[in-house]
Amino acid sequence: MPIPTLPPLAKERGIYGVVKLEATITKQGTVKAVTVLSGNPFLNASAIEEAMQWRYRPALRNGEPVEIKLPVQIVFRPDP
Repeated sequence: MPIPTLPPLAKERGIYGVVKLEATITKQGTVKAVTVLSGNPFLNASAIEEAMQWRYRPALRNGEPVEIKLPVQIVFRPDP
């Protein structure tokens, strides 16, 4: 997964950490919806934006694609 972009205000204030999400993945493997389960309010919007760009292999049940919900974590770290 790509490294998420730290929001400028969070970077300026030294805010980093993990945002826990629940993502709804469609039968085609795209992210349909994202819900924040926990995280810093300064990071949440960027975490949602990042997760919405991800693509997954469709989940299969009895050989057929199905929509699923997955836990997702986005980790924001300071620049090296």
